[in-house]
Parts: sequence; C-alpha cells; structure tokens
Amino acid sequence: MGVVVVVAPTLPFFFPADAKRLIGRRFSDASVQSDIKLWPFKVISGPGEKPMIVVQHKGEDKQFAAEEISSMALRRLRTACERAKRTEIC
Repeated sequence: MGVVVVVAPTLPFFFPADAKRLIGRRFSDASVQSDIKLWPFKVISGPGEKPMIVVQHKGEDKQFAAEEISSMALRRLRTACERAKRTEIC
C-alpha cells in the first residue's frame, strides 16, 4: 500500500480539493491564512513560503506540499480504478 493509505487516516475531513487550494500560493497569502483557520490539519510555511501540510505518521511529523498530497490522492484513485476494472490504466 502507498503513503496515502497510511497518511489518509491522519487527515480527518481532508479532501484533495483542500490541498489543491494551496497549489501556487504563498503561505502568507490572505486566502491561505483564511483557509488555514477552517481546516482540521496543520499548515506551515516551507521553503520559499510554500505552504506545507503537516501530518503525523508513527509518532513523527511529516511535511508534504499540496502537490504531493494531490499526487498521492490521484495514485490511490488510479489504484482503486485498476482493481475495480482488473486492468492497468495508462
């Protein structure tokens, strides 16, 4: 299983659409600061003011960019589709 299976339970009420709202934005952007107040997960400023989503895995904090979270969600969706169709999706 992939990282999403491990990480997903640590992000209650978290949807990929939420992560996509961070793509291309700076941590200091007003929209990011407004959204952070509504989310049940932690977002910190990373290199170059890139918003980083913090999740806990095996007692350790891990940071992921929104692009990484979206990528994990898409991989999981692809895997689920491939299992359901019993064929590889290109």
